[in-house]
Amino acid sequence: MKGLLRPWVLYALALLLGLGAMGWITRTAMRTERAEQVARQKATQTEKVRLALWRMDSTMALFLSPEAARPWSDYRAFHPADRAFSRTGRTGGGGELLIPSPFLVSDDALVLLRFQMDGPGRVTAPLVPGPEYRELASGIAGMAERRRLAEGRLREIQGRLTWDSVRAAVLRHGGVLFTAQQMQELQDRTRQRSPGSPASLRIASPFQVFQLAWTPFWEGDMLLLVRQVWVGGREMLQGCWLDWNALQEVLMSTIRDFFPGAALRPAQAGEGADAPGRLSSLPVRLVPGGPAVAPGLSAASKAALLAGWTFALLGALAGALVLARATVLSERRGAFASAVAHELRTPLTTFKLYTELLAHGMVTGEAEQRELHQTLLMEADRLDHLVKNVLAYARLESNRGVNLADILAGELLDRLETRLAERARQGGLVLERVEPPELRALVLHTDALVVEQILYNLVDNACKYAGGAGDRRVRLELALEDGSLVLRVRDQGPGIPAHERKRLFRPFQKLGPKEARAAPGVGLGLALCKRLARMLGGDLDYEPAAGGACFALRLPVRT
Repeated sequence: MKGLLRPWVLYALALLLGLGAMGWITRTAMRTERAEQVARQKATQTEKVRLALWRMDSTMALFLSPEAARPWSDYRAFHPADRAFSRTGRTGGGGELLIPSPFLVSDDALVLLRFQMDGPGRVTAPLVPGPEYRELASGIAGMAERRRLAEGRLREIQGRLTWDSVRAAVLRHGGVLFTAQQMQELQDRTRQRSPGSPASLRIASPFQVFQLAWTPFWEGDMLLLVRQVWVGGREMLQGCWLDWNALQEVLMSTIRDFFPGAALRPAQAGEGADAPGRLSSLPVRLVPGGPAVAPGLSAASKAALLAGWTFALLGALAGALVLARATVLSERRGAFASAVAHELRTPLTTFKLYTELLAHGMVTGEAEQRELHQTLLMEADRLDHLVKNVLAYARLESNRGVNLADILAGELLDRLETRLAERARQGGLVLERVEPPELRALVLHTDALVVEQILYNLVDNACKYAGGAGDRRVRLELALEDGSLVLRVRDQGPGIPAHERKRLFRPFQKLGPKEARAAPGVGLGLALCKRLARMLGGDLDYEPAAGGACFALRLPVRT
């Protein structure tokens, strides 16, 4: 038992190692492919975010560029014209003509309010003219409603912003503010460039009006643009309160093809312009949104892994089948060697003993010598039958075929009857042949020697297992059923128990009562007969009977 168990243990260990290696390969392949997919997704996401930011910054440039070039005077409701001319010459100047701010005439959908701080405590807005200009502005269409909205927003600005808080916010968010001393130095350097020119021809300083760049920042939920303006020696802060909802809708409309579920969020404190997802023009961060696609194996990888596992499992199954076959073969060889050795021991012992008696003249009586000779002859027949069965089984194991030829059913039975009757007589039985006369003319395409071997084994079994029965007959019956010639060998012995019939045609199995199993033989006859019958194109079956055992050999009939 240990010898049979060891190969299975080794096979199980090898199988575990192989499956473990396949599992490791599968896990590594899946992790590698998923890592590659994640990297590709990140690269694609990064590129899409870059393009989306570029689109939004380009859109903002359409607003910020004109706003940066807008003169400081537009932030006053009305400002005087220094010089004005008609077609006939000069008609006014010196503050006689007033020019309205363009914000009084048209609205900007992205701006809630433009305002100006002239110093601590003074905040004005172009849409909220002072008392001296209200009558002048009242003639503009829709001015009353626009002024009402602007007054409310101006009060909110005045309540939330101060001169110092706005200056601190500009510096905190990277903006630049010039001091009065710095502006004076710039103006002085410009004037010194033409010291010898007459005062009437000196060039005015380009820094008489100085506008710095816009600095965007969040003040609570307000998105503001603020710039510093110097007019002469006077400092002002001008700002735009942007409509974040409208601005967000405009920006999102440019990137919906990239990120349908994206959102824009205020940039957190400390996030620079180079932070991932942050616009360079506004303190706003893009949140792409949408669930990331779960990485999975590609179709090619799935097919490769499936093929690998299929081949591995098929290989494991094939190995198990080969090992099982080898184990069964080993068991059969062991059983065969044991059975043949046991069966050979008895006749060889008899041969040795009787031949010694005869050789040494220890048996002198003629009757006793005849009896010894008869026993030796029987043992020789027994050995001959055993050797023929073993050789026939070995021929089947090596897949050697049979020699088929046409023969009449009556002729075949005539050739077999003498040998079958002699074997029945040796077992103490009488062979009865039952055949309808019309069946003798049937033509069989079969091997007569193989049929003889099958029937001889069946009669031999009847002699072994039914020899002690009261009815001493063994019947050979012929019938034509479903186009096949059926040859039944029926005895009157104890039969075969139902629970043992499933092992009936297995090699090296001896069935029946204990006394029957003790009969000579290696348990090879029925397995041999079954396989021989199928090689002839027929079959061999056991048919339960009321008394005894009945085996039916079916042979094809040539039509």
